Amino acid sequence: MNNQKQKHGSLSRVLGKYFIICFSLFFISAIIGHIIHDVLTNSMFDYKDIFLDLLFALVVAVFTTLFFWDKLKDVFTLLNNDKVELPQSLHSSKVVRPCQSFQIDNLVSKLEKSGMLITYLDRNKGIIKMREKLLFFNKCGGILHFDHKKEELTMISFSFADSKKRLANFNKEMHKLIELQKEYIS
Repeated sequence: MNNQKQKHGSLSRVLGKYFIICFSLFFISAIIGHIIHDVLTNSMFDYKDIFLDLLFALVVAVFTTLFFWDKLKDVFTLLNNDKVELPQSLHSSKVVRPCQSFQIDNLVSKLEKSGMLITYLDRNKGIIKMREKLLFFNKCGGILHFDHKKEELTMISFSFADSKKRLANFNKEMHKLIELQKEYIS
């Protein structure tokens, strides 16, 4: 199969996990806050507070999840299709280097071993789209595109949170990984 969408590319899956974690943390924090308040003021625990805590956690988790959905929907759409151009709003880095051959399966294997999640793969067009595992959306993603006609490898990397420092570290990791591929990429 030449075109593959990988299971890691789904924004709804990422945000679903985020919502559950966010909701749980806010709910537990709110209950602990009420218990501490009741202990300090020598009051009885009111079970109506559980409903208010539940409502508070639900509202905050929904709004933060919607905020991240709005911020990340274009990036995840890009990571799951064959387009190579990035939206203007992303802080990104682009490097083009000459390359005579490109062994996509070997590079995909190395990327996965290094912890990257492959979100889109097209062997015919020479496109690999990837991202790091997201934890609080401070990670990076990238696109590798091999142009058969020009014999060029284009590496585009971007940060989900517009972190220049994180993007620089990601670029170093990717360049090192590509340099280690000299036996696969001439």
